[in-house]
Amino acid sequence: MTKPTIFLSYSRQDSDWHDRISSHLRVLGELKVKVWSDREIDPGEDWLPAIRTAISRSRVAILVISADFLNSPFIRSEEVPRFLERRQADGLIVIPVIARPCAWTAVDWLASIQCYPEGGRALSKGKKPQIDEDLAGLALKVKTLLAQPFALSSSQEDRPPYVGMRPFSDEDADLFYGREALTEHLLERYSKTSSTRRVDPC
Repeated sequence: MTKPTIFLSYSRQDSDWHDRISSHLRVLGELKVKVWSDREIDPGEDWLPAIRTAISRSRVAILVISADFLNSPFIRSEEVPRFLERRQADGLIVIPVIARPCAWTAVDWLASIQCYPEGGRALSKGKKPQIDEDLAGLALKVKTLLAQPFALSSSQEDRPPYVGMRPFSDEDADLFYGREALTEHLLERYSKTSSTRRVDPC
């Protein structure tokens, strides 16, 4: 089964923070968790589809927050809207991690999401032992969140995929795309609870 993916979103100016956060998250690799960032894109690969696909398959998105992150046109126009859409549509876990001091509370979409560390304290204000403790705590928190049952949004609970005899429209697109995380969760539950044996046709 596909590993749950943690998408790590960051500004290139925060590459050092990418490395430090990624190092702690990769400890979860023993739990069959994959950490993905744009560094996973192979030479010659189309980078934009690769990023969009990774976002659509992620269970968790870690956002490395700094002024450079919030000022990035690509992050603001391409990644953030997709994170927020998936958060609303199928329960993507979005965790903003405050890497460096910035006016993040003035950003509407960000101010409404619980940040890490608690209280919005910037990681850069701590010494190395404190930073390692904070990042180890982040990895453990992600582990706990991934172990919880996948939560459907209220819109998913109230909206069955069967639309009756009417033809499908553009408004029904989310019934076919962008639900990879939900599908993986359902397959995992099925594999743990079902005793039905599949018989392939001759």
